[in-house]
Amino acid sequence: MGVSVSFIDVGCGEAIFIYFTDGKTMLIDCGKDSVTADKVIEHVKGFDKDNIDYLVLTHPDVEHIGGAEKIINTFNIGKIYHPNIRKDTRGGEFPLHDKVIELAEEKGIATKISDYYDYIDGKDYAVVFLSPLSSGGAYAEFNGTLSATAQQINNLSPIIYLEIKGVRFILTGDAGKGQEQFVLSQHKVGLYKQWLSNTDIELNFTEVDFLKVSDGGAEEGTSEEFLHLISPRNAVVFAGEGVIPDNVTLKRIQLENEFYNLYRTDVYGSVSVKITGDNEYQIITDKE
Repeated sequence: MGVSVSFIDVGCGEAIFIYFTDGKTMLIDCGKDSVTADKVIEHVKGFDKDNIDYLVLTHPDVEHIGGAEKIINTFNIGKIYHPNIRKDTRGGEFPLHDKVIELAEEKGIATKISDYYDYIDGKDYAVVFLSPLSSGGAYAEFNGTLSATAQQINNLSPIIYLEIKGVRFILTGDAGKGQEQFVLSQHKVGLYKQWLSNTDIELNFTEVDFLKVSDGGAEEGTSEEFLHLISPRNAVVFAGEGVIPDNVTLKRIQLENEFYNLYRTDVYGSVSVKITGDNEYQIITDKE
């Protein structure tokens, strides 16, 4: 397929595979188990790849990283981005995450805590982590509580801006409104522009081409303010096995952009966006 962004249908879970213009690759999350990991592996190998340059583990929920161990044992991984789960306060509480990071260390894979100062500036593409703060915000709230709530865990997810040949994506993991507010506040005062000033990256949030809707379309994310900023032309929702988007969330998107297209993986299967030229793309789905 070539240069593309693929939202792989893994049922109740998430996996996004990105094939960049220079042949490098990124995988964001891995599905919930070894069975769904097999589907991810099949997809990646369809690109004749035995390596993944960047692996992003958004947060420790099993439906996002349950397949990570098998992915790491199958491919040569260049670098892993993962959430800031402090061992001194949360040691052993998230054994799946701990096991994956320990496996990466055993294999000598570079690891990096996802941080809003991170970016990848490639040939005709850019990846920018818009959140979270490495030592504050959602991370501080999560690590500073005795018993983290589900929403605090979800808010470990980075909100990522991706642009390939002018086609723009916002990828959210399970991030909620708190993370969206952080992004809005940073954008409003021009901090993203300031810290990217020494690069060729220019963030353009106007009418984003694709929004990966947070947390299967749960009501807790995808706020009106955030949608007003990005006004997505297309929305992709990972759904299946009892996980379906909330009608309130879908209504919010529709009110912001009444002409948007909705792609649910429980309806369309895997959804792939093939970048066909500057600002041009083709959407390919498993099912019509």
